[in-house]
Amino acid sequence: MELVITPALQRRIDEVHQAVKDGKCITCAGKEELNAFLNSL
Repeated sequence: MELVITPALQRRIDEVHQAVKDGKCITCAGKEELNAFLNSL
């Protein structure tokens, strides 16, 4: 099965990558960091 990335999907991927670069997203480097973040909510 061949995966196809449509132009619309690629634009969304690019938008998300830019949001991460701009610091608009919370990222976690591992499960411990994720658990600490979730516990802080």
